Amino acid sequence: MSDIITYEQPLNERIRTFLRLEFLLARVDYAMQHDDEMSHREAIDAMLSMLLVFERGDMKSEVTKEVERLITNLSALENSPGVDKQTLDALLAELDQTLDALQIRKSAIGQVLKENEFLYSIRQRSSIAGGTCDFDLPAYHYWLQHSSVEQRQQQLNYWLEQFVAIRGAINITLQLIRGSAGFSDAQAEKGFFQRSWIVICRPS
Repeated sequence: MSDIITYEQPLNERIRTFLRLEFLLARVDYAMQHDDEMSHREAIDAMLSMLLVFERGDMKSEVTKEVERLITNLSALENSPGVDKQTLDALLAELDQTLDALQIRKSAIGQVLKENEFLYSIRQRSSIAGGTCDFDLPAYHYWLQHSSVEQRQQQLNYWLEQFVAIRGAINITLQLIRGSAGFSDAQAEKGFFQRSWIVICRPS
């Protein structure tokens, strides 16, 4: 266990949303490591929570804008002294691939899940405390009890494919932000502190 606790407090609402989605994806990943009923319930709950995040705005557009902004900012560093061009080129190539993956998907993120009647029924009952009990959702109970572990995992992985492009974009964005600067002492003047992040590509 680390002695250091890291608190991330972005002022940008877009990055706050990215962190929420990262958190929900981590919940899904953890649940998918297990094969019991409760873990698969947790995976579905987290996926349905992601749909709520996507419905609050055009997340595909927001993520695309962020990736395009990163490409623009990093491209401006190409001729800067002290920049590791090989590292920079690799980053730009990865960002280009990420952007292509976002743009190639024409439908809204998670649209397939929104149109799924089975998931819709679970979602409707999820707003009620204990609303996904066996007697409330017999079809859900049947899926959890009758389907084999392999079948459930295959279905969950299929649904998760809807988030592959957005996951890649969020991962690289947060990776660049977190790696853009080291730790340093700072003082909040009158309780206020704000600092913009700058990506620096140094020779390794």
